[in-house]
Amino acid sequence: MIKLGLGIFLAMISLLMALLSIEVKAQMSSPNLTSKLGNNLSLVQPKLAAQDKHTEVEAEEEPLDFSSSGRSGQQTAGESRGNCPQMNFPLTAIAPKDNVSKTSASHPRWWFYLPYDTSQISKIEFVLQDEERKDLVRKSVVVTETLPYISTTIPRHDLGIKPDRWYRWYLKVYCLEEKDTVPLFVSGWVQRITLDSKDDLLSQETSLTPTDYAQQGLWLDAIDLLLKTQVSRASASKPSQAWQTIINSPHIDLELPLPKKTSIAIE
Repeated sequence: MIKLGLGIFLAMISLLMALLSIEVKAQMSSPNLTSKLGNNLSLVQPKLAAQDKHTEVEAEEEPLDFSSSGRSGQQTAGESRGNCPQMNFPLTAIAPKDNVSKTSASHPRWWFYLPYDTSQISKIEFVLQDEERKDLVRKSVVVTETLPYISTTIPRHDLGIKPDRWYRWYLKVYCLEEKDTVPLFVSGWVQRITLDSKDDLLSQETSLTPTDYAQQGLWLDAIDLLLKTQVSRASASKPSQAWQTIINSPHIDLELPLPKKTSIAIE
C-alpha cells in the first residue's frame, strides 16, 4: 500500500510539472509578451546609444593641446617692472611667441630689441641654465652704442648646448645701479636638434635662406641669418622680404620697428 501511494503521488507531481511547462511556453509565445519585451529593449537601446553619443561629444569638446613642451617664457618685458622708462616698444626677445625655440647650433645666437639708450642702462645680463636651473652661462652683455637690435651668444670656450636637451635663458636689463633694483627681463627655452646627414638642410647649408630654416622650425637659426644678412646688405635701408614674412608669421607675431643696417649690433 505504501509503495502504491508513493507511486500515485509521484505521478501527480509529474503531471503538474508538465502542465506548468505547457503554460509557460504558451505565455512566452504570446504576442503581448513579445511586444512588452520589445518595448523594454527599445527603451534600453536608446539609453545606451545616448550614453555612447554623450561620451563621443565629451571627447570632441575636450581641449586640444598643441604645445610642444608646456614650458613658459616671456617674450616682452612688463612695463610696470623695474626702474626703466616706458618706451614706445618694450624690451623684446625676437623669438616665437611661446618663447620655445629650436636650433641646430651648439652655440646659438639670441637676438633682442633693446629700446633704451646706453645712458639709461647700468647693466645687461644674459643667463643660460639647464633644466635643473644650474647656471651654464652668466655673463654681461656689453653695448657700446645705442643700437636697438642686439645679440648675444654662448662663449666659444664653453661646451655649448647638447642635442635633444632643453635649456632656459634670460636677458635681464638693469636701468639703475642700486643693488635692490628689479630688472626688466625676457626669458624662454631652447632645444638643439641634430640634423640627419641625409637632411636637405645639411646638404644645402651654404645656400640656405632664413626662410629655409624657419620652415623647419629652427627659429634661432632663421632670425640670426636674417639679421646678419640685413647687416651685410649693401642697400640695407629697408628690411628684406624674408623679414616681413618671418617676423609677422603666427609663430612669432612681433610688432617692432623695421631693422636697418645701422640699427643692428652683433656681439
